[in-house]
Amino acid sequence: MNTPGSHISGHQQTMRRDHPGALVVGGIGLVRSVGVAGIPCSVGSDDPAASGLFSRYCNRKIAFPKYSRPEFIDELIAQGKIVGRRQVLLSDDDRAILNISKNRAALEPYYYTNFPEHRTVETLLD
Repeated sequence: MNTPGSHISGHQQTMRRDHPGALVVGGIGLVRSVGVAGIPCSVGSDDPAASGLFSRYCNRKIAFPKYSRPEFIDELIAQGKIVGRRQVLLSDDDRAILNISKNRAALEPYYYTNFPEHRTVETLLD
């Protein structure tokens, strides 16, 4: 079993070198969409059995703490530092999106996001 922050190499394939890559915190559909586009895709989850971690498009697996915890944001920042360049951060998980939107400023140096402002996210998820 992986511990939070651990990563395991996955299937390697031809990827677009002109793209910064993506960190997907979400399901298999999102992982496939990114991978089919040829975008290098790391996949993270707080569930070691999450299907996205086993996608052929996943080239790096990350075990995250529970998405609602502050340690999730700490680990996102740590992973951003490891990669060393801004990546696109994508998620289809409401818990992750809520915490990411709340901590947008801390994540901005490491990730590109397209989430609405936190107040909007709270309203939509309420």
